[in-house]
Formats: sequence, structure tokens, C-alpha cells
Amino acid sequence: MKKIIFPTACVVLLAASSCEPGARYGTAYGVNYIKNVLLTGTNNGLSIWKNPSEFIVNAMIDEALPQELRDLNRTLESIGMGALVKREKQYIAEAAMLTAETARPILVNAIKEITPADAIQIATGGRNAATELLRQRTEQRLLNAIQPQVEAKLNEVGFIKTMNNALGIAGKAGSIFGTGKDQISATSPISYLAAKQMVNGLFRVVEQNEERSRTNIRQLR
Repeated sequence: MKKIIFPTACVVLLAASSCEPGARYGTAYGVNYIKNVLLTGTNNGLSIWKNPSEFIVNAMIDEALPQELRDLNRTLESIGMGALVKREKQYIAEAAMLTAETARPILVNAIKEITPADAIQIATGGRNAATELLRQRTEQRLLNAIQPQVEAKLNEVGFIKTMNNALGIAGKAGSIFGTGKDQISATSPISYLAAKQMVNGLFRVVEQNEERSRTNIRQLR
């Protein structure tokens, strides 16, 4: 009688060399390794959020700047308002510092919930599969949680009013944000774009840590 070995058995056999690629991820060791990689990347990203000086100069954070906000900054600089752009970056950095501990439990809880099945999916996925899984499960929740705090910070320092005045002079807000209006309301698209930059930048940091760990991750296959 032909002996049948079910694929699910591979999940619990770390030394089973005949298992499908990624099966070792499904062991407790493999799952914990992935969790630690993501947690390290998350901590690194949130450390940048908590340090406004580092946030402003970090290349990955800058690369994460949404195109609409980049266009807005270029417009302001073109009309001699580069100082306002610098203030914007400072206020966003300060907002990141204020929201870091709001974001942390969302990310940490999602990492804790990673299952053996998730781990196997990561093993057979792309080179940044772990980061992408974390992004899919947390990105919108992060934006929903931190945008109100970012908005409050920008309004607290009067930045939205100042920006309205500047864009009213330039007559550019409507074309940049597609609203047909040359003012930004108190409920500002800038707060969403700033939150988007923060979240995207954080995931770039997580992704970088995953890439650094890929050699060890591949050995779990």
C-alpha cells in the first residue's frame, strides 16, 4: 500500500527536507524569526518618528513624500516661500513624534497575530513579502489613527491658515489637489499626505530591515 504524506505535516517538521519551500517558516522558530524581523524594523521606523531632527533628514522618509505634497513644496519654493516649506517639514516631523505611540500598538499587535500559514505565504512570496503583509493589515488603520493628530498639530501652529494665504497668492491649490479651489480647508489634504509620508516612510524602514535579513530568512526554507 502506497504511503501518503500530507503536506500539512511539513509545517511541524523543521528538519523535513522533502517539504515544500517555505515549510520551515511554519515552525515556531520560523514564525518567531519573522516576527522579530518585523518588530526590529518597526522599532527602527518608530525611533525615526520620535526624533524630529532625524525624521527631517532621513532619506527613506523623504523618498516617501507623496507627489502632491512634493508638487506643493516646489510651487511654494518657486514663489519665494522656501521658508514655509521648511516649517512644513518641521511640523510634520513634530507630528510624527506625537503619533509614534499611537502607531506602535497597531503594528505590534498585527505582528503578534502572524500565523504559521502567514509565515509560509511569506516564504513563498516576494523579497519583501513580510513587509507587504504587515502593510496590508495595518496601513489604513495607521492612517485613520494618526491623521487626526497630524491635522490637529498643523492647525494648532496655524500652518493651514498660513498655507492658505500662500496658495491664495499663487493660485495653485486647486490644480495641485484637484479641488478647483485655491484654498485648503481646516480638514486638510495636507494632513492626509503628511500621514501618508510618515506611514510609507516607516514601511520603507521595515522593508530595509527585511532585506538585510533575507539571507537568514532564505535558510529557513
